Amino acid sequence: MDPFEARLQFSRMLSTVQPVTQSLMKCVSFALRNHEYQDDFHSCIIEVLNTVDLNVRLNIMNFIDSLVTQSKKSFAKNPSLNKDLPYINKIEKDLPTFASKIVPANKYGLYNLKVSAEILKSISLQLGFDEQKIEELQRQFNSDLLSENLKGKIEKNVSENLSKSDHLDTEFFKPTDSEVIGEGIERAWEILIDRKRFSQLSSLTSYFIDKSEMVLHASEKKDKVNNNEENNREKDSTQMSLELSREQILARMESDRERHKKAKESLWLVERASSGKVDRAEFERLWDQYAPITDEDIEELSELNEIAIRSYNF
Repeated sequence: MDPFEARLQFSRMLSTVQPVTQSLMKCVSFALRNHEYQDDFHSCIIEVLNTVDLNVRLNIMNFIDSLVTQSKKSFAKNPSLNKDLPYINKIEKDLPTFASKIVPANKYGLYNLKVSAEILKSISLQLGFDEQKIEELQRQFNSDLLSENLKGKIEKNVSENLSKSDHLDTEFFKPTDSEVIGEGIERAWEILIDRKRFSQLSSLTSYFIDKSEMVLHASEKKDKVNNNEENNREKDSTQMSLELSREQILARMESDRERHKKAKESLWLVERASSGKVDRAEFERLWDQYAPITDEDIEELSELNEIAIRSYNF
Protein backbone atom coordinates (compact mmCIF):
# COMPACT_ATOMS: atom_id res chain seq x y z
CA MET A 1 0.00 0.00 0.00
CA ASP A 2 1.50 3.33 -1.05
CA PRO A 3 1.38 6.44 1.23
CA PHE A 4 -1.35 8.16 -0.79
CA GLU A 5 -3.68 5.15 -0.65
CA ALA A 6 -2.93 4.69 3.08
CA ARG A 7 -3.77 8.34 3.82
CA LEU A 8 -6.98 8.11 1.83
CA GLN A 9 -8.15 4.94 3.57
CA PHE A 10 -7.17 6.20 7.02
CA SER A 11 -9.00 9.50 6.47
CA ARG A 12 -12.17 7.65 5.47
CA MET A 13 -11.97 5.46 8.56
CA LEU A 14 -11.43 8.45 10.84
CA SER A 15 -14.37 10.32 9.33
CA THR A 16 -16.75 7.50 10.21
CA VAL A 17 -15.23 6.16 13.45
CA GLN A 18 -17.67 5.42 16.26
CA PRO A 19 -17.01 5.20 20.04
CA VAL A 20 -17.56 1.43 20.08
CA THR A 21 -14.75 -1.05 20.58
CA GLN A 22 -15.14 -2.71 17.19
CA SER A 23 -14.98 0.56 15.24
CA LEU A 24 -12.16 2.01 17.32
CA MET A 25 -10.03 -1.15 17.14
CA LYS A 26 -10.50 -1.40 13.38
CA CYS A 27 -9.08 2.09 12.98
CA VAL A 28 -6.34 1.54 15.60
CA SER A 29 -5.27 -1.77 14.07
CA PHE A 30 -4.96 -0.16 10.65
CA ALA A 31 -2.80 2.62 12.09
CA LEU A 32 -0.52 0.19 13.96
CA ARG A 33 -0.17 -2.22 11.02
CA ASN A 34 0.97 0.70 8.87
CA HIS A 35 2.95 2.58 11.51
CA GLU A 36 5.65 3.37 8.94
CA TYR A 37 3.18 6.04 7.73
CA GLN A 38 2.69 7.53 11.20
CA ASP A 39 3.76 11.01 10.07
CA ASP A 40 1.14 10.96 7.30
CA PHE A 41 -1.53 9.55 9.60
CA HIS A 42 -0.80 12.15 12.27
CA SER A 43 -1.37 14.98 9.80
CA CYS A 44 -4.53 13.15 8.65
CA ILE A 45 -5.96 13.35 12.17
CA ILE A 46 -5.56 17.14 12.20
CA GLU A 47 -6.99 17.49 8.68
CA VAL A 48 -10.05 15.36 9.45
CA LEU A 49 -10.69 17.27 12.70
CA ASN A 50 -11.01 20.43 10.59
CA THR A 51 -13.73 18.96 8.38
CA VAL A 52 -16.03 16.80 10.54
CA ASP A 53 -18.81 17.74 12.96
CA LEU A 54 -18.49 17.90 16.75
CA ASN A 55 -19.72 14.34 17.29
CA VAL A 56 -17.03 12.84 15.07
CA ARG A 57 -14.39 15.08 16.64
CA LEU A 58 -15.19 13.58 20.02
CA ASN A 59 -15.08 10.09 18.52
CA ILE A 60 -11.61 10.87 17.20
CA MET A 61 -10.61 11.83 20.75
CA ASN A 62 -11.67 8.31 21.77
CA PHE A 63 -9.60 6.95 18.90
CA ILE A 64 -6.51 8.85 20.08
CA ASP A 65 -6.97 7.39 23.55
CA SER A 66 -7.24 3.85 22.15
CA LEU A 67 -4.28 4.42 19.82
CA VAL A 68 -2.04 5.45 22.72
CA THR A 69 -3.14 2.43 24.77
CA GLN A 70 -2.71 -0.12 22.00
CA SER A 71 0.57 1.36 20.77
CA LYS A 72 2.09 0.93 24.22
CA LYS A 73 0.72 -2.62 24.52
CA SER A 74 1.70 -3.75 21.02
CA PHE A 75 5.24 -2.45 21.03
CA ALA A 76 6.16 -2.63 24.73
CA LYS A 77 8.02 -5.94 24.20
CA ASN A 78 10.11 -4.56 21.37
CA PRO A 79 13.28 -3.10 22.95
CA SER A 80 14.17 -1.17 19.81
CA LEU A 81 10.96 0.87 20.07
CA ASN A 82 10.75 1.43 23.81
CA LYS A 83 12.03 5.00 23.52
CA ASP A 84 10.15 5.81 20.34
CA LEU A 85 6.78 4.08 20.33
CA PRO A 86 4.71 4.76 17.19
CA TYR A 87 2.50 7.87 17.40
CA ILE A 88 3.19 8.49 21.11
CA ASN A 89 5.62 11.41 20.88
CA LYS A 90 3.67 13.25 18.20
CA ILE A 91 0.36 12.79 19.98
CA GLU A 92 1.77 14.10 23.26
CA LYS A 93 3.28 17.10 21.47
CA ASP A 94 0.06 17.98 19.60
CA LEU A 95 -2.48 17.25 22.36
CA PRO A 96 -3.17 21.02 22.73
CA THR A 97 -3.99 21.21 19.01
CA PHE A 98 -6.34 18.24 19.29
CA ALA A 99 -8.00 19.74 22.37
CA SER A 100 -8.55 23.12 20.69
CA LYS A 101 -10.17 21.50 17.65
CA ILE A 102 -12.30 18.95 19.51
CA VAL A 103 -13.51 21.68 21.91
CA PRO A 104 -13.45 24.79 19.67
CA ALA A 105 -13.50 28.27 21.19
CA ASN A 106 -17.21 28.98 20.83
CA LYS A 107 -20.51 28.03 22.45
CA TYR A 108 -20.88 24.90 20.30
CA GLY A 109 -17.53 23.57 21.47
CA LEU A 110 -18.91 23.30 25.00
CA TYR A 111 -20.91 20.25 23.85
CA ASN A 112 -17.67 18.25 23.93
CA LEU A 113 -16.09 19.77 27.02
CA LYS A 114 -16.97 17.35 29.81
CA VAL A 115 -16.32 14.12 27.90
CA SER A 116 -13.10 15.53 26.44
CA ALA A 117 -11.78 16.15 29.95
CA GLU A 118 -12.53 12.53 30.92
CA ILE A 119 -10.75 11.20 27.83
CA LEU A 120 -7.80 13.58 28.34
CA LYS A 121 -7.39 12.19 31.84
CA SER A 122 -7.16 8.68 30.43
CA ILE A 123 -4.62 9.78 27.80
CA SER A 124 -2.59 11.64 30.42
CA LEU A 125 -2.37 8.52 32.58
CA GLN A 126 -1.42 6.35 29.60
CA LEU A 127 1.38 8.75 28.68
CA GLY A 128 2.80 8.56 32.20
CA PHE A 129 1.97 12.10 33.27
CA ASP A 130 2.27 12.69 37.02
CA GLU A 131 -0.91 11.44 38.71
CA GLN A 132 -0.88 14.11 41.41
CA LYS A 133 -0.60 16.79 38.74
CA ILE A 134 -3.51 15.25 36.84
CA GLU A 135 -5.65 15.30 40.00
CA GLU A 136 -4.68 18.92 40.61
CA LEU A 137 -5.62 19.92 37.04
CA GLN A 138 -8.88 17.98 37.28
CA ARG A 139 -9.78 19.71 40.56
CA GLN A 140 -9.09 23.05 38.90
CA PHE A 141 -11.27 22.03 35.93
CA ASN A 142 -14.17 21.13 38.25
CA SER A 143 -13.84 24.24 40.44
CA ASP A 144 -15.45 27.70 40.25
CA LEU A 145 -13.08 29.56 37.91
CA LEU A 146 -14.70 33.01 38.16
CA SER A 147 -13.58 35.37 40.90
CA GLU A 148 -16.09 37.40 42.91
CA ASN A 149 -14.65 40.60 41.42
CA LEU A 150 -15.22 39.30 37.88
CA LYS A 151 -18.77 38.23 38.73
CA GLY A 152 -19.52 41.75 39.95
CA LYS A 153 -18.12 43.28 36.75
CA ILE A 154 -20.22 40.91 34.62
CA GLU A 155 -23.41 41.84 36.49
CA LYS A 156 -22.65 45.54 36.07
CA ASN A 157 -21.86 45.08 32.38
CA VAL A 158 -25.11 43.18 31.80
CA SER A 159 -27.30 45.77 33.51
CA GLU A 160 -25.68 48.70 31.67
CA ASN A 161 -25.77 47.17 28.18
CA LEU A 162 -29.20 45.61 28.61
CA SER A 163 -30.77 48.93 29.56
CA LYS A 164 -29.45 50.43 26.32
CA SER A 165 -30.65 47.45 24.25
CA ASP A 166 -27.10 46.89 23.01
CA HIS A 167 -25.78 43.54 21.94
CA LEU A 168 -24.14 42.04 25.00
CA ASP A 169 -20.62 40.77 24.43
CA THR A 170 -18.50 40.94 27.56
CA GLU A 171 -14.81 41.70 27.09
CA PHE A 172 -13.77 40.43 30.51
CA PHE A 173 -13.05 36.97 29.15
CA LYS A 174 -12.78 35.30 25.78
CA PRO A 175 -11.82 31.67 25.11
CA THR A 176 -8.50 30.92 23.48
CA ASP A 177 -8.75 30.94 19.68
CA SER A 178 -7.77 28.04 17.46
CA GLU A 179 -4.11 29.12 17.27
CA VAL A 180 -2.49 27.19 20.11
CA ILE A 181 0.78 28.25 21.69
CA GLY A 182 2.59 25.58 23.69
CA GLU A 183 2.93 21.83 23.69
CA GLY A 184 2.27 18.87 25.91
CA ILE A 185 -0.33 17.42 28.24
CA GLU A 186 -0.41 20.33 30.68
CA ARG A 187 -1.09 22.82 27.91
CA ALA A 188 -3.99 20.64 26.68
CA TRP A 189 -5.48 20.76 30.20
CA GLU A 190 -5.05 24.55 30.25
CA ILE A 191 -7.10 24.80 27.06
CA LEU A 192 -9.94 22.72 28.52
CA ILE A 193 -9.84 24.75 31.74
CA ASP A 194 -10.01 27.87 29.58
CA ARG A 195 -13.12 26.47 27.85
CA LYS A 196 -14.65 25.58 31.24
CA ARG A 197 -14.13 29.17 32.40
CA PHE A 198 -15.92 30.36 29.26
CA SER A 199 -18.77 27.92 30.01
CA GLN A 200 -19.16 29.29 33.53
CA LEU A 201 -19.03 32.84 32.21
CA SER A 202 -21.76 32.11 29.65
CA SER A 203 -24.00 30.53 32.27
CA LEU A 204 -23.50 33.40 34.68
CA THR A 205 -24.11 36.00 31.98
CA SER A 206 -27.36 34.27 30.98
CA TYR A 207 -28.45 34.27 34.63
CA PHE A 208 -27.84 38.02 34.98
CA ILE A 209 -29.61 38.72 31.67
CA ASP A 210 -32.72 36.81 32.82
CA LYS A 211 -32.58 38.60 36.15
CA SER A 212 -32.26 42.05 34.53
CA GLU A 213 -34.95 41.43 31.93
CA MET A 214 -37.55 41.02 34.66
CA VAL A 215 -37.39 44.76 35.30
CA LEU A 216 -37.61 45.81 31.66
CA HIS A 217 -40.81 46.90 29.95
CA ALA A 218 -42.30 44.22 27.69
CA SER A 219 -41.96 46.29 24.52
CA GLU A 220 -38.38 47.28 25.31
CA LYS A 221 -37.58 43.65 25.98
CA LYS A 222 -39.10 42.62 22.65
CA ASP A 223 -37.05 45.22 20.71
CA LYS A 224 -33.90 44.17 22.55
CA VAL A 225 -34.48 40.48 21.84
CA ASN A 226 -35.02 41.18 18.12
CA ASN A 227 -31.82 43.22 17.98
CA ASN A 228 -29.86 40.53 19.81
CA GLU A 229 -31.18 37.80 17.52
CA GLU A 230 -30.09 39.77 14.45
CA ASN A 231 -26.65 40.45 15.91
CA ASN A 232 -26.21 36.85 17.04
CA ARG A 233 -27.19 35.66 13.58
CA GLU A 234 -24.48 37.82 12.03
CA LYS A 235 -21.88 36.85 14.62
CA ASP A 236 -22.52 33.08 14.50
CA SER A 237 -22.89 32.74 10.72
CA THR A 238 -19.38 31.28 10.43
CA GLN A 239 -20.07 28.80 13.24
CA MET A 240 -23.43 27.38 12.11
CA SER A 241 -21.70 24.29 10.68
CA LEU A 242 -20.85 23.28 14.26
CA GLU A 243 -24.44 23.42 15.51
CA LEU A 244 -25.93 19.96 15.97
CA SER A 245 -29.04 18.92 14.06
CA ARG A 246 -31.76 16.73 15.58
CA GLU A 247 -30.24 13.64 13.94
CA GLN A 248 -26.79 14.53 15.27
CA ILE A 249 -28.19 15.02 18.77
CA LEU A 250 -29.77 11.56 18.68
CA ALA A 251 -26.52 10.09 17.35
CA ARG A 252 -24.64 11.86 20.13
CA MET A 253 -26.93 10.33 22.77
CA GLU A 254 -26.20 6.87 21.40
CA SER A 255 -22.46 7.60 21.23
CA ASP A 256 -22.44 8.80 24.82
CA ARG A 257 -24.09 5.55 25.89
CA GLU A 258 -21.36 3.60 24.09
CA ARG A 259 -18.66 5.78 25.66
CA HIS A 260 -20.17 5.16 29.10
CA LYS A 261 -20.10 1.39 28.55
CA LYS A 262 -16.55 1.52 27.18
CA ALA A 263 -15.37 3.49 30.21
CA LYS A 264 -16.40 0.57 32.41
CA GLU A 265 -14.56 -2.07 30.40
CA SER A 266 -11.33 -1.69 32.34
CA LEU A 267 -12.86 -1.41 35.81
CA TRP A 268 -12.54 -5.15 36.41
CA LEU A 269 -9.00 -5.54 35.06
CA VAL A 270 -6.38 -6.58 37.59
CA GLU A 271 -2.66 -6.36 36.83
CA ARG A 272 -0.92 -9.58 37.85
CA ALA A 273 2.45 -11.19 37.40
CA SER A 274 3.21 -13.06 34.18
CA SER A 275 1.97 -16.30 35.79
CA GLY A 276 -1.52 -14.82 36.07
CA LYS A 277 -2.01 -16.35 39.52
CA VAL A 278 -3.46 -14.52 42.51
CA ASP A 279 -0.67 -13.55 44.90
CA ARG A 280 -1.01 -13.40 48.68
CA ALA A 281 -1.31 -9.58 48.75
CA GLU A 282 -4.31 -9.64 46.40
CA PHE A 283 -5.93 -12.51 48.32
CA GLU A 284 -5.57 -10.70 51.65
CA ARG A 285 -6.94 -7.50 50.17
CA LEU A 286 -10.05 -9.33 48.96
CA TRP A 287 -10.33 -11.25 52.23
CA ASP A 288 -10.17 -8.08 54.33
CA GLN A 289 -12.69 -6.37 52.09
CA TYR A 290 -15.59 -8.20 53.76
CA ALA A 291 -16.49 -8.54 57.44
CA PRO A 292 -16.94 -12.00 59.04
CA ILE A 293 -20.43 -13.47 58.93
CA THR A 294 -22.45 -12.82 62.11
CA ASP A 295 -25.48 -14.37 63.82
CA GLU A 296 -27.59 -11.52 62.43
CA ASP A 297 -26.44 -12.38 58.90
CA ILE A 298 -27.39 -16.04 59.44
CA GLU A 299 -30.81 -15.07 60.78
CA GLU A 300 -31.42 -12.76 57.82
CA LEU A 301 -30.40 -15.51 55.38
CA SER A 302 -32.81 -17.90 57.07
CA GLU A 303 -35.67 -15.42 56.68
CA LEU A 304 -34.83 -14.96 53.01
CA ASN A 305 -34.78 -18.73 52.52
CA GLU A 306 -38.23 -19.05 54.13
CA ILE A 307 -39.62 -16.33 51.84
CA ALA A 308 -38.09 -18.11 48.83
CA ILE A 309 -39.54 -21.50 49.86
CA ARG A 310 -43.05 -20.02 50.24
CA SER A 311 -42.83 -18.61 46.72
CA TYR A 312 -42.26 -22.05 45.20
CA ASN A 313 -45.31 -23.74 43.72
CA PHE A 314 -44.90 -27.36 44.91
